[in-house]
Amino acid sequence: MQQQVGPQKLLQQLRAEAPRYASLLPALPRLLHDYLSQRPTDLRREISALLAEQKRTNRLLQGLIYSGIGFVLGLLVMQWVVRMRL
Repeated sequence: MQQQVGPQKLLQQLRAEAPRYASLLPALPRLLHDYLSQRPTDLRREISALLAEQKRTNRLLQGLIYSGIGFVLGLLVMQWVVRMRL
């Protein structure tokens, strides 16, 4: 088990990946800048879409709740009317 996930395996994998990391590190600041400058507009769009969907869902749930309350009140009123006539 130690040979598969232990500290020696970690060091071995780091040594194997070191050339890849060495070529990636110089490009990291540019990649980070591109990512950070691009993300806010995408996030704003996604958040706006999520908010619109949330508002739509809230309206549907309110309609269902009000319909359920109206149905129950109608049943209660009908029960009261039927009992008053008897």
